[in-house]
Amino acid sequence: MLRSVNDCDFLRKLFPSFLRTATWDGRTRYRLYMGYDRGDRFYDRPARLLALRAAVAWRSRSLPVGLVVECCTGTTHAPCAVWNALFRRACDDGADFFYQLGDDVVLETVGWATAFPLVLETMAGVGVTGPLDRNNPRLLTQSFVSRTHMEIFGAYFPGAFRNWWSDDWITEVYQPDHLRPIPSQTVNNAGTGVRYEVDYAGAALLPREVAAGREVLARWLRARRGLDARG
Repeated sequence: MLRSVNDCDFLRKLFPSFLRTATWDGRTRYRLYMGYDRGDRFYDRPARLLALRAAVAWRSRSLPVGLVVECCTGTTHAPCAVWNALFRRACDDGADFFYQLGDDVVLETVGWATAFPLVLETMAGVGVTGPLDRNNPRLLTQSFVSRTHMEIFGAYFPGAFRNWWSDDWITEVYQPDHLRPIPSQTVNNAGTGVRYEVDYAGAALLPREVAAGREVLARWLRARRGLDARG
């Protein structure tokens, strides 16, 4: 049972590892988007959110780090819906790149903040990159995209997925030409166990959603090539 904000995974795992591994070159600004379910027994309390903001401000000191906390409705057992809401909010705020992470993930390797954007730029922003998850190296369980991903798909993940199989989707939909993980960048996604009811229906939906996503991507690329040709 969590007794204070200092006990939460975000402050114990993700945020300290972010501070250790981010690139502080004076050119990159970071904004962390954190979502929680409306009615959450821990986070949905004004005093807790004030304490969380204070802890982030104190630990980051003068570093260029912002925090946006979003209360999400209808997202119980659906982290994909939370990521979609945060992705849209970040796009509306003008962010250029997006790192989709769980709050219990530990970032292990310095350099991701420069390496991931450079890889995406080699693909003109169209595609996905990300780290090697040492607990599941087969998939991009944590992924990194540019805002072009929103232009193409209108969301981070298809609404058909509530939790599992979303990482399969983003890995497969961009294969082979627009998938560029960086194995030298690693994360530890051991986490604290599954904190939601797994939606096993997503497994049956995966082939359909991957096929649909690939068609959306192909149409978008054809349209862009047409614009470039007329340019």
